[in-house]
Amino acid sequence: MAAVLFRLAVGAMFVLCGRWAYRNPTRLYPSALYAKPNSPILVWQARIFAVLLVFGGSFSILSIATERIPSELIGTLVTLGAAALATWYLCRRFPRVSERREVSAGPRQLLTSKGRWFVWITLALAAALTIAALAFVLLRR
Repeated sequence: MAAVLFRLAVGAMFVLCGRWAYRNPTRLYPSALYAKPNSPILVWQARIFAVLLVFGGSFSILSIATERIPSELIGTLVTLGAAALATWYLCRRFPRVSERREVSAGPRQLLTSKGRWFVWITLALAAALTIAALAFVLLRR
């Protein structure tokens, strides 16, 4: 019973967070790192992340209902289809950002200098952690 309530709570939290992120895509990332915070590329990526959150939450909630289906394959397919329909229903009501492209004389780059530093530091940390993990695995043999 506790596992069912946990999945229900986590699924509802994912759905609510996903709907908020779908409605407010520019609040999902720090605007100090980007030269154009309302860029269509950033809004598009934020909306995809929000739809994935809603889909994961819907799948979690609906898997509780289809748990009793005897065939695991049929239950999974029914859950996937129902989660896709629920995601479509929950994300279609909000107005989309207009796709007009405005020509401006502002900066042409996506990241600010602070954002570029952040990307380079993140990449350096990821490379260092990858090398450390590989060294750990290879030296353990």
